[in-house]
Amino acid sequence: MDIKLLHEKGFDALLSLASNPKDVTPELAVHLWLIVFMTGVGTMKAIGKLPHQNSQLVGALELLGGAVFLPGWPKLQQLTGITVVYSYVFGCALIMSALGMVIADPKKRVSPVCWIHAALTLLFVHQQKIPPIMIFNNPIPSMAVVGGFIVYGFILGYSRNVRNAVEENKEKTS
Repeated sequence: MDIKLLHEKGFDALLSLASNPKDVTPELAVHLWLIVFMTGVGTMKAIGKLPHQNSQLVGALELLGGAVFLPGWPKLQQLTGITVVYSYVFGCALIMSALGMVIADPKKRVSPVCWIHAALTLLFVHQQKIPPIMIFNNPIPSMAVVGGFIVYGFILGYSRNVRNAVEENKEKTS
């Protein structure tokens, strides 16, 4: 069973998987896990239930990546004109950016949960056999593009952390 069948049959396909887990392929398991985990944890962070530095922005990115783009919704494709492949790439890029922001916090940098989900996101890109992405007429491997977003997220998160520390220091000295 793959994600396309879930689109066609909806909730009935999920019930079928629950009663017959042998139909779950490793690719589908990783895909569903990323959707469920990123949507759930992203929602919790976005509403402030799992607070840490940058958690609400991180949560919004995880929620958007996991709930909107990773499922590859047919309606989203119709509305935006993007293909399911680019929906996956965009969802993974948002998730990797969010994970990069999390590891920008020195306390979270050693979090195995964060690194495991970064690895699962890259595994998902690999499993989907997403073709190279053309950047300035040069084909760049999709895993490199998606993986690069963790660096982008780290830089964004680190700069936000520095800005917050400077503002806190100003308040203390005033």
